[in-house]
Amino acid sequence: MVSRTLFLTATLATLAQSLPAQDPAGGARYLDPASATWLSTAFTVIPTVAGFALMAGGSETAGPLLFMGGLTLGPSIGYFSAGRTGRGFAGFGIRTGVFLGSALVAVALCPVWCDQSEATAAEAVFIGGMVVTAGLAVYDIATVRRKQVAPSGANQVRVYPAWVPAARSPGLAVQVTF
Repeated sequence: MVSRTLFLTATLATLAQSLPAQDPAGGARYLDPASATWLSTAFTVIPTVAGFALMAGGSETAGPLLFMGGLTLGPSIGYFSAGRTGRGFAGFGIRTGVFLGSALVAVALCPVWCDQSEATAAEAVFIGGMVVTAGLAVYDIATVRRKQVAPSGANQVRVYPAWVPAARSPGLAVQVTF
């Protein structure tokens, strides 16, 4: 009974908070360019290095996941904090697509058993994909400063929950500012 009351209280307290996505008048605060660049760099370098160290230690699951998570998702964190979620998701999708594409081509070249020349070709394709993914990550980290939301709030699209009186039901409101 106590845990149910505590859960209900915590849920109601969470729902009572005003969040930027729920605030039609604004209130979203974005980081300055230097902080956004620092976040992109930190969320890329730390997991990538940790994953590489785990792989060197023999990890077959956590190491590669950390390594590729840092390389694909890390640079997008700066865009998210700078108010450019679309650009962050686009960069994440491009990096993930390049990585998965090169991995699938490598597996197609050398599925399970293959001779030395097929294995060499598969490794070259996979390493080439990793290099391109790393290059895209470096590019996104370097350009997060220039691709930030203007402090004036110009050209914004906001979507937030709203009550629709005519339908007597909840819905979404869209506000576009030019």
